[in-house]
Amino acid sequence: MRQGITGRGTAARAGLGVAAVGAALVFTLFSGGAAGAAPAPEAEAAPAAVAEANPQCEAIGSVTTLAGVNLRREPNTNAPIDGIIPQGVSVPWCGIVEGGPYTVCGVQGWTYWDHVNWNGQSGYVAGACTTLDE
Repeated sequence: MRQGITGRGTAARAGLGVAAVGAALVFTLFSGGAAGAAPAPEAEAAPAAVAEANPQCEAIGSVTTLAGVNLRREPNTNAPIDGIIPQGVSVPWCGIVEGGPYTVCGVQGWTYWDHVNWNGQSGYVAGACTTLDE
């Protein structure tokens, strides 16, 4: 028989519940908490466990991917990946930014990232892995 569902575990939990209610009542009586007490402030909502993707940016051109590239939320390799843009896809381009270094597409230590729109969001891809469309 599993304790906590039947048997002594249930009786022990019930006893703890009565003790907790009793302690709360004693606290309220001796702290003056019941009559005239200010309402407890509402708890703030907990932050989301996973940040939402970036909204789309204003495109000023387009680039085509030279390889499959990770779309990242920030211009560094530690940022979350929101998708993978396949090789040969032309995407709206919002500009270039300097960020964290990367080694990909035949270059080492590059820090230039393209800010692009893809799949309803914006993000950053390794600039070495794109070519500016004409």
